[in-house]
Amino acid sequence: MPSTEQSRRDVFRTIAQLQHVEWPVYGSTPLYDRSSVSALQSDIRTVAGVWFEHDIHDSIGEFVSQYPLEYVYFGSHDEYSGSTRYQMPQLVRLFLLKEIHGWDHETALLTFLRRDPNSVAISVSSVCRINRLYGAVGTTDSRPNSARQSKRQLERS
Repeated sequence: MPSTEQSRRDVFRTIAQLQHVEWPVYGSTPLYDRSSVSALQSDIRTVAGVWFEHDIHDSIGEFVSQYPLEYVYFGSHDEYSGSTRYQMPQLVRLFLLKEIHGWDHETALLTFLRRDPNSVAISVSSVCRINRLYGAVGTTDSRPNSARQSKRQLERS
């Protein structure tokens, strides 16, 4: 079942009420700022831990699509330029999906999105362009893990 505005609100309300969690992490310590990859990793683990506890949240693609990246600062050196221009939030979502599933190559990501294009709010044509950009070759097992297995993978990270 897709997430709803209320279910997403429930997740972040729960996070706000956790005694031992500061979210987003960059606001809790001077060690991190809005461009810190470590802070982003910590925040993703926090949100995933609560997200997949909600009764209707069982889709990894939905989690990746709905994860709030608005607060993350991507510097101009992070953007691609030239004949193609990618927005960093889109790339982060794609590679987050790839990492959660444990795929070694972008080819598996592309296969997954072609098979179920509505699972993530990212266009398949974008993945094709990114795939060409990186020159991904070979295939890996593109069968998705269950949401619970992926949650465990995130917790181990």
